[in-house]
Amino acid sequence: MNSDEVPELTPEMLQANPGLAFCLILFTGIFFLAVAGTLTTWVVLGMRFFKGQEILPAQPWTPRPWGFAEICLTFLCLLFAQILMTALAPAFGIDMNIVKGTLESDDPVPLSFSSLLTCGYLVAVALLTAWVMLR
Repeated sequence: MNSDEVPELTPEMLQANPGLAFCLILFTGIFFLAVAGTLTTWVVLGMRFFKGQEILPAQPWTPRPWGFAEICLTFLCLLFAQILMTALAPAFGIDMNIVKGTLESDDPVPLSFSSLLTCGYLVAVALLTAWVMLR
């Protein structure tokens, strides 16, 4: 089979791979929930507009100043999140020798390693968002 060909999903394939069937149902449900939420939001905003209310009412707020300490904290948080995820790579079954080999050559980095680093960025963003909210 070519790498450009997409395999056909048959009932036999789904019976043999119940995890695949579950993932398809899960992702389909998430997609439909996102569409339903979007449509509901547009309907609610339209109703507010036609009633003459503010579409998005503004809440009073005070600016959150960012100084040198917060910028350093951001840099360190992003750095340590990446170091932590790289250290956890063997626990997720990622062979670091392969990753090192791809970094030294022109081969692309494995998707599993890229996904793990992206999770590190998400963890860092969540921590920094919590930091800003607590201040």
